Amino acid sequence: MRNAVQRIGAWGSIGLGLVLLAAANARAITEPGRLDAQRVVVPPPVLDWRHRDGFGDRGENAAVALAARAGWLAVAGENRVSVALSVALSVALPGAPAPRVFSRRGVTDLAFGETGDLYLASANGLWWWADAQASGLRDVSPATGEAARRIRRLAIGEGFVAVASDAGAFVGIPQPAGMRWRRVGAALPNAPARDVAVAGDRLWVVVDGALFRLRIVASGQRVGFEEVGEVALPAGTRARSLVAVVTGLPQDGVAVVAPDTLFFARHADVSAAPQWSVVRPVLPPGAEIRRLGHWKHGYWLATDRGLLVSRSVTGPWRRAGPPAGRAMVPAVAASEARLYLA
Repeated sequence: MRNAVQRIGAWGSIGLGLVLLAAANARAITEPGRLDAQRVVVPPPVLDWRHRDGFGDRGENAAVALAARAGWLAVAGENRVSVALSVALSVALPGAPAPRVFSRRGVTDLAFGETGDLYLASANGLWWWADAQASGLRDVSPATGEAARRIRRLAIGEGFVAVASDAGAFVGIPQPAGMRWRRVGAALPNAPARDVAVAGDRLWVVVDGALFRLRIVASGQRVGFEEVGEVALPAGTRARSLVAVVTGLPQDGVAVVAPDTLFFARHADVSAAPQWSVVRPVLPPGAEIRRLGHWKHGYWLATDRGLLVSRSVTGPWRRAGPPAGRAMVPAVAASEARLYLA
């Protein structure tokens, strides 16, 4: 894949009528929950590519984030982070500012805050860009230790930021002078956290091959945790190397991602022993799943052997068109009708 941002969307090869018809037919099967073989199979969407230069290098640690409300797109490569107006990628926008570039190595994740501010997770701390007028990045790491500064993933909640680090999971409250952090420690294993995800006031954490959920209580400058506990997964899952937890899916769905398996449940139904739907997608030979997401046209799977798309979690899954379908996909961001790949 070329060293730039790739974007896919409903252009050219999809007519407007086909998009609307496919979306109407696929509505029931794009909602996770109890799965069965009786549902109608709708072919995966046909995707077309457009290429955008000007975003520099790309490596395995590349990340991409989209702030739909503010209209910003951020892309991280091996040595720098670039921030640009997303609309400038699709049309010639007179007077659009050139991408803002920050020198930062080892970025592992990106996320925009509620006001359009940008958080950068990296192997050397959590960094914050306040707005377009800010002169640079500010270090807002959860702790000073080396393990706590190795941030793997981050998630933005209403009034708080959560990070998964090699020292475990932390939740921070933005303050005028920085961040007020608290470690999620009491009921979690003393091990690196792999991923975090937010759904309302609930925080999901993948740590030590297991899934945990808790409720965040944020008040002013203080943050507390309630109802902390492990969420049961199907027998034998703990031995797997869980990759990610994903919230915000249709019907308030939540998914847990393993290298070759997807587990779905409805967030409102998740209890001590939820009823998980297990999906094992047909993957390219030797492929492992990195990330899962949902967008207007269905679901996408980012693997180390290419991007796969489907109308339904049950499939059929197929490779996206070249180059994304056969290149490692480390980072994906979705708007309503488009995907952005770094």
